[in-house]
Amino acid sequence: MIENYINTKENFKAFCDKVWEKKEALIITRKDSKNMVLMTIDEYNELIKASENLNYLIELNESIKQAQEGKLTRMTEFEHEGDEE
Repeated sequence: MIENYINTKENFKAFCDKVWEKKEALIITRKDSKNMVLMTIDEYNELIKASENLNYLIELNESIKQAQEGKLTRMTEFEHEGDEE
């Protein structure tokens, strides 16, 4: 769904209800391309989770690449870090 700012402002509750019922985001167009998105909290949380998962997979892929190149760190190096106190 796409709607302009003025119409969204005038009918905000109706658009909130529509977004909730359809589980579809609403793009709100504004001057100078300062557009916004209205979505349910569930949709937002899914996007955040997907982003976090993507970051994890990128880090995991980098770790696998380092392991394949023989750039490994032994666990004993980490186990003794707390012993210095």
